[in-house]
Amino acid sequence: MNPAVPGAPVQVDAPTGRGDPRFYTRAMKTVILGPLPQEVEALIERRRVLGQDHLDEVWNGEYHMAPAPTKAHAYVDDELATFLHGYARRAGLFGSGPFNLGAPEDYRVPDRGLHRDRSGGTWASTAGSWCGR
Repeated sequence: MNPAVPGAPVQVDAPTGRGDPRFYTRAMKTVILGPLPQEVEALIERRRVLGQDHLDEVWNGEYHMAPAPTKAHAYVDDELATFLHGYARRAGLFGSGPFNLGAPEDYRVPDRGLHRDRSGGTWASTAGSWCGR
């Protein structure tokens, strides 16, 4: 492990100080001002065609490509869904995995949601709109 080498794994203690050390890679933020170059548009389109854009988000018009959550994050998500399932059903809610929260020019993709109905559609304009508010 060599933190001086860009992209090399960096050993970091777990935030709680318990358990084995975790490994993270350094992330680099790229900001492109103005219209997107043709190469970036092609990259976004290729990701869409290959189905690699499911977790991409647009924040106030800025396109964000993020990797999938870690396995540890996914395990916590699954445990939380299992724990909440019975409570949610008794409250008349339906659970889902990732969904588009917002509008095409400004949206997030939360890991999970609880909804009042199973209506379809691509976009939930607000969390409240899917909760019957």
